[in-house]
Amino acid sequence: MKHEITSYNTRKMLSGALKEALEQKDLSKVSISEVAEAANLNRKTFYYHFESINDLVFWTLEDGLLRATKSFDLKEDYKKTIHFALDYVEKDRAFLYKLIHSDARGVFMEFVFNNLREMTMKTINDMSIRDGRKLEEKYKNFIADFSTQAIVGIIIQCIDNPEKYNRSEIEEYLNRVFAITVENLTKKEA
Repeated sequence: MKHEITSYNTRKMLSGALKEALEQKDLSKVSISEVAEAANLNRKTFYYHFESINDLVFWTLEDGLLRATKSFDLKEDYKKTIHFALDYVEKDRAFLYKLIHSDARGVFMEFVFNNLREMTMKTINDMSIRDGRKLEEKYKNFIADFSTQAIVGIIIQCIDNPEKYNRSEIEEYLNRVFAITVENLTKKEA
């Protein structure tokens, strides 16, 4: 257990150093040596924990956003999940902004899409079972893709143009859209 805590703390230090480096330059210009040195570690320690800067980016995203949101039961707590995700976007906006304006944009979008889609698909499956409705796989995939693409697009806009949306409005709108899209589309037809 002590090793896990030490390993986690080392990863957090490297993640913090990456975020600091991104305040000064683009992701493509950040080196492993620079991140390790800023965390008061050496390259060997970096490579013990991560294979590349992109691997560190993935871990940073997962640690910040997905670890907590995956702990929620999305079908019961989608409002908490959306609230937490928006908190994360506000807290780490500078880091996320750098990612979406770098050569890692596609990787970032794929990462967020795949993980959000997984949670959305689980919710669709759970709700259709709860409601006693057998949905075609193609239809479930369509609902998951549609919902996820829309939410990812809004998240990107919130990162890119935070002044465009009021936080409470966005949270309310996302909650409504999620409820309408997933909840109603998985209910039995009358």
